[in-house]
Amino acid sequence: MTDSGVDAVAISASTSAQFVPISGQPLSRVSVRVDGAILQREKVLTMEIWIGGTHAHFQTGNADPATATAFAEQVVASLAQHDWIVLYAMLAPEAQASFKSEQQFASSLSAIDTLEATLSGSPTISSANGFSYYAQGISLKVKESSGIRAYTTTLYLVYETGRWYFLGNDPAVPAP
Repeated sequence: MTDSGVDAVAISASTSAQFVPISGQPLSRVSVRVDGAILQREKVLTMEIWIGGTHAHFQTGNADPATATAFAEQVVASLAQHDWIVLYAMLAPEAQASFKSEQQFASSLSAIDTLEATLSGSPTISSANGFSYYAQGISLKVKESSGIRAYTTTLYLVYETGRWYFLGNDPAVPAP
């Protein structure tokens, strides 16, 4: 490990090791290489690991509730401004994969005339399978042919690869 600045500590190592293949074949010697960095201010560890010819990337971070709330505010602002391309960019990769393109995502939302979107209630943060999840209520005002109606829904975020992503929301229901 070397200190490469005030905020970052670089990690780099190479060695060889003997591994027993899962298939039961004899021991084999392979090269192992690790490169990475600890970003102290952001509390993030990022690592690139090569074992033989196989490469893996790992990144940790701090699933900070204040950062999640700020990101949720960006999501609802994009919703209220009908900025579908920005909203698409905030989607978790697994949510983006359900659309062929940004344009398809935008088309799926463009019929909704959202006039206002605001966070409501208290958020909750939970963890499962190594991921952090953030749930936050949203109040919506939507223009319909019969007038303006109020709805509520819950927004979901997931913390992956060192950042928050928009995972989706529940179907909106009329507000009481």
